[in-house]
Amino acid sequence: MLYSLLMRFLAILTLLFASVCCEAQTALDFEGSFEELFVQANREDKRILIDFYAEWCAPCKKMDAEVFSDPEVAAYLKRYYYGYKLDTGVEENGEAIAASYGVEAYPVILFLDQKGNELGRVKGFLNKEDFIAAMKKYGPQIPNNQYTEFR
Repeated sequence: MLYSLLMRFLAILTLLFASVCCEAQTALDFEGSFEELFVQANREDKRILIDFYAEWCAPCKKMDAEVFSDPEVAAYLKRYYYGYKLDTGVEENGEAIAASYGVEAYPVILFLDQKGNELGRVKGFLNKEDFIAAMKKYGPQIPNNQYTEFR
């Protein structure tokens, strides 16, 4: 009986560990403070993408599951942006930051330059294709080197 109880405990512990360690990673993974985000973006010459969300927001969870976790979205975002998730109800000064950018509903994704100036925003759920299009629209202008002009 003790052996079976111990085995159950180990099985539960293993499942808990696996769920924590193997949680889907997204490109919105900047781990510093909100202020450090701008310092790092200046240093690396990258744009900033902020996902304003709330834990109770169903479209926010759908964006996490279907868009931010997509490998193509993550690759583009990591290459040209620093991605930051801001839970306005939990993050220190989250509500004040949201108010300073005029965020009133969720999700709102802001595209900013390195100084915090807004380049654009999207509201509500966007599918992968529309979100990539928005990242390209507000991201750095990338020259098309696919074709060479002949004279």
